[in-house]
Amino acid sequence: MRILLDTNVLVSGFTTRGLCADVVRAVTSNHDLIICPSLLVETRRVLSEKFKMDQALVDSILDLITEAGESSTEEPLIQIPIDDQDDIFILSAAIHGGAEC
Repeated sequence: MRILLDTNVLVSGFTTRGLCADVVRAVTSNHDLIICPSLLVETRRVLSEKFKMDQALVDSILDLITEAGESSTEEPLIQIPIDDQDDIFILSAAIHGGAEC
């Protein structure tokens, strides 16, 4: 199955134990993870600013995500009416990447 995980799930998967960590492990082990440039940028920002992680650790996490993921374009196909327009890149990448979930 092709799956795109939201930044919050990815960040929680690498910063906490529990459901999100289990989801990240399951997706990267048993499914095709879809990623996009904006997702990686946002993940870097959250890990660096909110969690104050050392840049070497952030780089390692992003390397793991990049190696496990398949990059998708995030070019908007159409204007989609969603509440948070900042998330349009996630939806576009999911559509372009053929996400099933």
